[in-house]
Amino acid sequence: MQEYFRDVYDHLLRIVKTIEGRREMIVTAIQVNLGLIALAESEVTKRLGSFAALFAVPTMIAGIYGGMNFHDIPELQWPYGYPVCIAVMAVVDLMLYLRFRKAGWL
Repeated sequence: MQEYFRDVYDHLLRIVKTIEGRREMIVTAIQVNLGLIALAESEVTKRLGSFAALFAVPTMIAGIYGGMNFHDIPELQWPYGYPVCIAVMAVVDLMLYLRFRKAGWL
């Protein structure tokens, strides 16, 4: 009878090892999946951050010149002050766009 129980015990050990191996495989697959999800989220975050930076620069410059009600800004008296301000916004945005494009964020 002892040999029969030893044989059953060997079969049970083999089944337990198989189940543990499958469990480890499933845990590894879940961890890989979670890592891929985190990577995709970080890509989306970088993309949203770069778009926010592209909109923030012209908003800041326009806020300084359009939102302040005083006449001490020298550029207000220049005949080309407005076009220069728009050009600065465009150049800064173009530089940011090219930098983000080179970094692979856009």
